[in-house]
Amino acid sequence: MNFRPATQQDAEKLTELTFAAKSYWQYSQEYLELWREDLTITPEYLEKSTTVVAENQKQLLGYFSIVFEEEYPAGKFFLDNLFVNPTVIRQGIGARLLQTAFEWCKANDVSELYVVSDPHAQEFYQVYGFEYLSERPTSIPGRTLPLLVYSFEKQH
Repeated sequence: MNFRPATQQDAEKLTELTFAAKSYWQYSQEYLELWREDLTITPEYLEKSTTVVAENQKQLLGYFSIVFEEEYPAGKFFLDNLFVNPTVIRQGIGARLLQTAFEWCKANDVSELYVVSDPHAQEFYQVYGFEYLSERPTSIPGRTLPLLVYSFEKQH
């Protein structure tokens, strides 16, 4: 498995993988349409984020994206995306992607990494040291998502 920075030319394939991964969890077509804008990876998004692709012999295995959100008082780094190709799910790809994200954070002096987790992924993140903080409202009335944080200082 190789890791490399995503390029603008990856945008369409990353979007396809994102929708395939969401579909794996049997979300309705209605929800996928509601999320279309949020789940679409654009060249502009790739410019503003740190996005890393995992591939093997040119097959896209997964990717992660980290973004810096300035709307918070001191700013916060968010794991904005972590998706695995459904054809290779539960083979350790997600763990390797997360480890690579952690390495990037350490190299860039990030003290905390936040994630607004899909409910299907919350346990995965907590197994790797993320702590639950609260629920965040979504664009779907009455639906919330868990906000989690990984503290690099607590892990040492």
